[in-house]
Amino acid sequence: MSKFKKKFHIPCECFLPPVPPLQIGPTGPTGPGPIVRLQFLYVANPGDDTVEIYDITNPIIPVRVGEFNGGNLDQPLGMAIFSLFG
Repeated sequence: MSKFKKKFHIPCECFLPPVPPLQIGPTGPTGPGPIVRLQFLYVANPGDDTVEIYDITNPIIPVRVGEFNGGNLDQPLGMAIFSLFG
C-alpha cells in the first residue's frame, strides 16, 4: 500500500451515494393515518376500498369490530370522523 493510502485512508461510504430504503409489502397509494375517536380506531385501506374499525379500549389487544365500504369507497385517501353525540 502506498504512503498516500496509509496516511489518507477514506472509507468507501464517502464516495457512494446513500441508497433509498426499499418498501416492503404492497405498493401503490397509501391511506391516511389512522384516526382515534373515543375508544375506536379507524383505519382506511385503499387496497381493498374499506375502512376497518377496531376497539382499542385495551390498546395492547385491539379487537376488530367491523369494517365498512358499501360499494361507495374508491381507494380512500382521506378520512374525517365526527359524531353528533360526543
